[in-house]
Parts: sequence; C-alpha cells; structure tokens
Amino acid sequence: MMKHEIQINIQISMQKWNVSGITYNDLGAYGNVIFSRIPLTKVHHLAFEKTKMGRKLVCAEFTLGDSSESFYVGNVHLESLNPNLKYRIEQLKEVWSFFNDTIRDEKKRQHFFLMGDFNQCGTHPYLKTSKSSTKTIDPLPIDKKLWSDSWLVAYQNDLNTNPGYTMPESNFFNAWRPDRILYQFDTKAQLHMDAANNLEWKLQSIERIGMEEMPLTEEEIQAQLSNSDMKVLTPSDHYGVFTTFVLGNEDMVSQDISQNKKSQKTSFGEEEKKPQDASQNKESHAVPFEAEEKKQE
Repeated sequence: MMKHEIQINIQISMQKWNVSGITYNDLGAYGNVIFSRIPLTKVHHLAFEKTKMGRKLVCAEFTLGDSSESFYVGNVHLESLNPNLKYRIEQLKEVWSFFNDTIRDEKKRQHFFLMGDFNQCGTHPYLKTSKSSTKTIDPLPIDKKLWSDSWLVAYQNDLNTNPGYTMPESNFFNAWRPDRILYQFDTKAQLHMDAANNLEWKLQSIERIGMEEMPLTEEEIQAQLSNSDMKVLTPSDHYGVFTTFVLGNEDMVSQDISQNKKSQKTSFGEEEKKPQDASQNKESHAVPFEAEEKKQE
C-alpha cells in the first residue's frame, strides 16, 4: 500500500492557499486535491489497493484555536460505473480502516470529514443510476451511527421535497446525488475557551453551488448541446456542495438549519437562496468552518 505525507504551500491567483499536492505523484493523471486557507499540519495520500482507475484518498490535517482539537478532511473520488460497485465498497473499507487504525487516537480530540464523489446516489442508495435498469444494488458501507450526511441532517431526511441532486437528469441517467459531505464530530471535545458555554461543533448550513450556466459563446453552447451523452453548460457536470460548520449551542444551530431548509426551493435546478452567514448571527459565538466539495467530472 502506497503512502506518503507532504505539506506544500503555494501561491495561486495572488492568494495564499495550502494545497495537498501539486506534483504528478500527488495528483496522478486523474486525481483529487484539497485547497485550504487554514495551514495544514500534515497531508496523507492513500492509494487504494482495489482500483482499476487509480483512485485514492487524500486526507488533510489541521488544528484550530489552541490546537487542542484536530480536524481530518478526507477527499475521495470512488470508482465510477455501475459494474464497479465492489471496488467502491472495498475503497470505503480502506478509508474506514485508515481513519480508525492509522489516524484515530482515543487520547486526542479528533473530528473527521469525508467528502467527494462517491459515485453512488446518497438519496436513493439502493438504486442504480441507469434509466434502463430497475435492479437494486447494495448500499455503500457507511455506519450511520458514526457518520452524518450533511444533506440528510439539514433537511431532516426529507428527500421527497429536497433530494439534493448534484447531477441533473441526462439522456442516460436520472438525476442523482453522488456528491456528499459526511462528518463525525467528537462530541466530548470542546475548545477550552467555550467549554463553559456548552458549545459543540454542529452543521449550520448546506447548499449546492455551480448550478448557474456559464457565459459561453454561441459556438460553445451548440457544441455542448450536440453532445449526445451529456449536455453541460454549468462549470462542471457535477454541482458543488458547500457546507458551514460552527461551534455553537444546540438552539442556535437548529434555528439556522431550520431557516436554511425554508429558504431552499423544492424544484431541482432552481437557484437557491444563500443560507444565513455565521458572521451575521450576533448571539451565536460561532466559529465558522466551511467545507466545499467541487469536482470536475
């Protein structure tokens, strides 16, 4: 099993970003990367043993406040196509093993995130994506007692009204939600300065981004519309998922999520209203942490 750890700071578009890797060994021909405004303490690259497509896990570590709590953000692009379900299952097992056996330390305060393109619908986990298929498939091995799906939490499992599809319907596939942000907070862990206020890390809001069409030329538009497989006029064939997590009390966070739920339009593909920003909540004492998962194919 190939593993290596790096930390690289580079300048991109005149803004400083901490990046999980920039070399071919880090990215490969078809890989994934993490950009962070927060300095990274360590980056792990785990090449999956079970893959035909060179898929891997990239995991970045960072700390906040007095560094008493550690955050681990994993980014994956699991094996694609329906026949490769067995590879996706094995790849997730490798992720769980990495988190539990390599990273987890019961003596530390640790919070975990896993985000990316799971290539299996989180809204209808038992169904294949092909329109011509009525067969069911096994769901991915995600322990719901340990891991929370941000979209399901925000909309209280109301997927009939808010399915959260991140890929629109095409000629061959129904609309589906392969892109997810999962999280697992250590509920016993609190920053020292906020322990007296009984504050915990919680999901504040979630939305889809990159749903608007790009300003293309007429020639570019016609080229996309003539594509028989997929007509893409948005920045990517996938929509992005943007979440905000805050250190706050239960009442504050519940109110924010409720407001976020009301603000969403129920028809897939319509423009959504922006959720309330943590900095505008004067009574929250919130420390915002934002996670964005955006994939190009």
